[in-house]
Amino acid sequence: MIAMLREENARVYVSDITEEKMLKVAAKYKAEPIPYNEVFDHEFDVYSPCALGGTVNPESAKKNAM
Repeated sequence: MIAMLREENARVYVSDITEEKMLKVAAKYKAEPIPYNEVFDHEFDVYSPCALGGTVNPESAKKNAM
């Protein structure tokens, strides 16, 4: 999915609890790494939590409300 988005010049952010993993994926796909605790400080159109559950909750939803 990341590769397809990048092919269309979409801005993609990558985050992970493990900094090494985050930087590896970000470099592979030329995505922007952001610390996991800053995810909801950024604007985005699509949020895809690929491993963690419970990251979308009333508090996190308020941070990126349109």
